[in-house]
Amino acid sequence: MGYDGWVSFYYLLSLLLIILSNLFFNNNAIGQTLESINEKYHVTNSRLEVGLEPNEVKVDRFLNKVYVANERSNSISILDSNLGTLKEIFINTIPHDVEVNDKIHHVYISGKSPSETISIIDGRTDKLLQSIPLIQEPTDIEVNEEESKLYIAGKDGIMLIDDKGSNPLNIDSVKKYDVEANYSKIAVDEEAEKVYVISQDPKELLIFNDDLKLLEKLSIPDKKEPLDIEVNEKDHSVYIITEENFYKQYNDTQMTGVELKNKFLIAMFQL
Repeated sequence: MGYDGWVSFYYLLSLLLIILSNLFFNNNAIGQTLESINEKYHVTNSRLEVGLEPNEVKVDRFLNKVYVANERSNSISILDSNLGTLKEIFINTIPHDVEVNDKIHHVYISGKSPSETISIIDGRTDKLLQSIPLIQEPTDIEVNEEESKLYIAGKDGIMLIDDKGSNPLNIDSVKKYDVEANYSKIAVDEEAEKVYVISQDPKELLIFNDDLKLLEKLSIPDKKEPLDIEVNEKDHSVYIITEENFYKQYNDTQMTGVELKNKFLIAMFQL
């Protein structure tokens, strides 16, 4: 990543932490550090070291805790900004993606190959609850907080963990979509009770209900690889970026596209 890319990355990361929990994360060339900003007293705590190669950060806004995935040290750094403490939990996997359900205060960590797992941390105790083995490396995970469900995308399909108090937790053997494809990103519309998944090969958008029953499958019209997806839960529109065009779709209509100068495609589906 070039200099401009790093600058953009750190700016967005800093903005996220300041807005959600009054925290600032700084990964500089010398080492990885975490700074806590106390707005009440207008003081800045000393820098606190996190693990090696932090690559993902998420916040539990009710516990006021920040979770940092450290890829090279196989660990999660946990900053409790109420207490001003930082601890590191080693999880025996290579953490790649982190999602937080701040309704039940569970933290989910996907593990990269060769440690294909989903690790679950109890945010109230900071203890590792369990690690669930997977057949293939997960490419993305996403939480439905309202239903306490975790969705997992991988080349072997789309899976679901129903986290409503059962112990131990497991992949639901019935509620899954086990058609192989190159699934890359997930987005959840909790109010509409829908789950959206993009596949890079074949180049498609798949729409499920919250129990992973397939509702619809839509091809990307220009056959370009979809790169990312996001949901606007206010109007239940779904946005997809690819490489060339801009698409917009409403119920019972075909996608129409407009070419953009920056060669990015944002596909909006009103569903």
